[in-house]
Amino acid sequence: MDQEAIAERIIQDHTLYATVGGSIPFPFIDIAAVTAIQVDLVRALARVYEVPFDTATGKALIASIIGASAARLGASVVKALPGVGTISGGLAQAGLSGASTYAVGHLFRGHFSEQGTLADLDAEASLPVYRALLERGKEAARSLCLSSTRSIEDTTAILERLARLKAEETISADEFERLKGETLANA
Repeated sequence: MDQEAIAERIIQDHTLYATVGGSIPFPFIDIAAVTAIQVDLVRALARVYEVPFDTATGKALIASIIGASAARLGASVVKALPGVGTISGGLAQAGLSGASTYAVGHLFRGHFSEQGTLADLDAEASLPVYRALLERGKEAARSLCLSSTRSIEDTTAILERLARLKAEETISADEFERLKGETLANA
């Protein structure tokens, strides 16, 4: 399998993971999960293109490209409303999380495939590209969701249980991270 095919598979997998992460019903935990997934996505793409990766730099670039999107934050906060807020906020957040991850993945893949590095990525100049990719990502995330609805529901339920177990201190933070990673890998 060539670099482009491997990179495309990584982007597709992480888009699905982010869609699941965005559907976590706990406000702000969903954003933390999606951020971690996006950082892992860029790390994986850097590995494919043999680009040095620094977590802090990668996270800062992603944050500056995406920004503190009011829609993303708003969908997360809406989840706090009982009943319909959880459902509508979850659906909005899941779709936006998948679309954003798709856009981030394709943006970094394009940059890395042209021998770019984290150090020479201009976040501000990348915004128009990110926005265009975000529009394409909305459809890609929707398609992935439709083809994986059952898996998303199962994965979301597992992640919710893991979050509860961690909150109840039944499992440690390390166990939570390990189990969450296994769950997302098997989604």
